[in-house]
Amino acid sequence: DKNDGSGTLEGVKDDNSKVKLTVSDDLETTLEITKADGKKVSKKTTAKDKSSTEEIFDANGEYVTEKTITRANGT
Repeated sequence: DKNDGSGTLEGVKDDNSKVKLTVSDDLETTLEITKADGKKVSKKTTAKDKSSTEEIFDANGEYVTEKTITRANGT
């Protein structure tokens, strides 16, 4: 919208789960996957410097059961 690469793209997979990709003004990207009923499955955020945080949620989509943080150098 602002001609800077930011925005949101949403889609529905064959199993009716939803995928949402958001790119912010500072080019941080967030990929969220939710079940058909709206419960979160996972979320991955990648910063401009290529560091990332990935979160996996429980069956109810309420609590983070696994979290992986990766630095820009891949460690």
